[in-house]
Amino acid sequence: MRRSLGRVSAATVAVLAAVVATGRSAAAEADWTLRPTRIDRAAEDRERLPSRAAVDAAEAPRRLVLRTDDFPLLGADASFRAEGRRWRLADVVLPERSRSCPSPEGPGWACGVRAWAKVAAFLVHRRLTCDPPIETADGPPVVDCRIAGVSVAVRLAERGWVEPDPEAGPDVVAAHRRAVAARRGLFAERAPD
Repeated sequence: MRRSLGRVSAATVAVLAAVVATGRSAAAEADWTLRPTRIDRAAEDRERLPSRAAVDAAEAPRRLVLRTDDFPLLGADASFRAEGRRWRLADVVLPERSRSCPSPEGPGWACGVRAWAKVAAFLVHRRLTCDPPIETADGPPVVDCRIAGVSVAVRLAERGWVEPDPEAGPDVVAAHRRAVAARRGLFAERAPD
């Protein structure tokens, strides 16, 4: 048994010696030293690379994190209050508050008021991660926000409480179509509980 350990040790030593010899020759080529050496920055001619954190910060778009207010105070333009100012949700349109939806029993139900209440309740005390805001001349900045990686516009459209903006993306339009097909929110036959 001692002999097998001796052979393994000898083989290991041989491999390590080869690695060290290769490392020494590579270090000699790159002017590396094992001792701490003072560098004269004035005479330095090599380009200094930026840190990884600086590269990541430069490449990543600036994200905006919004915490919605206790009362988001919705506006007719799908705007809400967060961080002490107004923001407008991208890709969605709120229905008119006075909208009435038909019911098979006869009289319609107040789906517009219900939609506004549902959207406000959805936004209360939420932490939204938004793309950089798009400033507009005639209203609050437009933000495309997500909660846990899912678009707020898509979530609201899937629930049937908003309609897609004419310039909405295909994911919001598809979510709206699913809500219509499943008769959710504004498209329900009777008022949801």
